[in-house]
Amino acid sequence: MQKFVVTVHMVSGRTYSKTVESDTQKKAISEALVPTGEGTFLLDDDEGCSIRLYKRNIESVESADA
Repeated sequence: MQKFVVTVHMVSGRTYSKTVESDTQKKAISEALVPTGEGTFLLDDDEGCSIRLYKRNIESVESADA
């Protein structure tokens, strides 16, 4: 298992990050962004906040080694 930092960039310019332990970068993104239905995702960021993200407001998602 490796540690990855998943960063979500919003169209507003805001970014949210979560550190995830996973086998691959792709799985890390899937584990960080939990689909909640109707085009939304739930992200528990590294600052301890639970954030509901709307798909239409997400500009990009990236994953990098921690």
